[in-house]
Amino acid sequence: MKNKHNYREEFKRKKRRDVLSRLIIYIVGAVIVMGLLVYLLFFAHIFDVRSVEVTGPASISIDEVRSIAEQVLERRTLGISRRRNSILFSPNAIGGELMQSLPRIKSLKIERKTLHVISINIEERQAVGMWCLVQQERCYYFDEDGTAFAELLPTTGYRFIAINDSRDTKIELGKSVTSSVWRDHILTIKKLLQFGGISIAEVQIPKDSFEEFTVVTREGWRIMMSNDSNVERQLSSMLKLLKEKFTPDTRKA
Repeated sequence: MKNKHNYREEFKRKKRRDVLSRLIIYIVGAVIVMGLLVYLLFFAHIFDVRSVEVTGPASISIDEVRSIAEQVLERRTLGISRRRNSILFSPNAIGGELMQSLPRIKSLKIERKTLHVISINIEERQAVGMWCLVQQERCYYFDEDGTAFAELLPTTGYRFIAINDSRDTKIELGKSVTSSVWRDHILTIKKLLQFGGISIAEVQIPKDSFEEFTVVTREGWRIMMSNDSNVERQLSSMLKLLKEKFTPDTRKA
């Protein structure tokens, strides 16, 4: 009985050793496979990013875009730079940095062109107006969404009518110049007056204004407007009156 008991104990120990040996082999094999995979993905230069191709309008510096993209690619996670693997790189990381650094960019298409090349295609914002802060002597181009994307000094000769805002306010590139109510009303008035044959010289927002602004025509007329009113109905009535009672020569007199 004693020999039988010893035999069983020896058999159990041998079985445990076999299980442990197989487990060690599996673990060592897994470590080797993972190490080989990491080497192939990040250190064998099979998938590394070697160049960044940029296409876009002349108003946006290709060199600056490429430089920002390269900086993002060089950033490291767990000691490994994004440049090491073009398959695992994040377009959102590059896109977010570019949109924040270059407000003139409206949209981006970033993709892996080949194993070693990343392409960036840029669409820029198109200006629809110029908003000027009188107190700060600064003007900003803004697009159809109202986003300020370029700063310039106040002067004459620009193709956009200046909206001269005398209020104590602030504009940041990449953010809206003002609320949609102000933008929509002013741009609507501009279109309606142009349709009626009246050219605008400027739009003035007084320092103490809450909703009021003045449209100054090139003939010297001053049209008082308010965001609280229906600007389309108000202007339609005014244009009808001008058409019936005043000729263009009379308005200039």
